[in-house]
Amino acid sequence: MFEIRIICDPADTDRVTKTLTEAFAIGPVRRYATRDGDRARLYVTADHFTDGEPEPQVWPTPEEAYALAPSVISEIGWTANEAIGRPAGHSTSSGGTRNCRST
Repeated sequence: MFEIRIICDPADTDRVTKTLTEAFAIGPVRRYATRDGDRARLYVTADHFTDGEPEPQVWPTPEEAYALAPSVISEIGWTANEAIGRPAGHSTSSGGTRNCRST
């Protein structure tokens, strides 16, 4: 499933919507004016057809999806070390990280 955004002339919205319906299994088309008010913005959620029917999609649970992911604490530590340019693994005896440069 994916989201499509189209910016077109307001007179073309029916033709564009019809073409999308023929090419994809789509949900309701959401229509808004552009900032300048001269064109239309169309938003639609779509999916590919499979033998005339939308392809069923089974999504993993959050637990399944993140089962092998590193912990949030590990990721925050890595991000902080990268931000200050310190190699990973430089830590204090208490387990926290510290700046290893001498002053």
